Amino acid sequence: MGISGLIAIVGGLAGNFLTYKLTTSHGKQSLRLNKLEHLAALTHEFEQWLAKERSATLARTCASGSPSTVNHINTIIRIYFPEMQDAVRDLVKTAEHYNVWRSEGESHMTASHNGTVDHAVREAYSEKHQYFLLKMMESKISIEKKSAQIMQSLLRYV
Repeated sequence: MGISGLIAIVGGLAGNFLTYKLTTSHGKQSLRLNKLEHLAALTHEFEQWLAKERSATLARTCASGSPSTVNHINTIIRIYFPEMQDAVRDLVKTAEHYNVWRSEGESHMTASHNGTVDHAVREAYSEKHQYFLLKMMESKISIEKKSAQIMQSLLRYV
């Protein structure tokens, strides 16, 4: 076997390896793009939940429930986007504190005299409620900004 045969073998192996690497890399990028789209849908759903919570605060009624999409958002970010873990950690922590506070606050509000809630208690509840909603909205916005940055970097290579 001459030099040209050796070059052909090396070229064939290198070509196969390069094709494999490009295909695998493209598959990973496509999967991450797909997960970013899913993450965008979940953050939109979370934003709708926040709007309902804000409405409950303005109407001075009890909150509607816990943010069901937070755990799903957390899972996607932990598996596919570790570079966003700081943002999701803030959201999860705030949501956990919110759930504890909310259950304690509702029990205080329902344990009042004759089924009526003291105005001062209701006002304090509303202010704290707004605080938690604002913190969760800030975390959601942070996740969306980081998602946009990741999307731009992924689209450069597609």
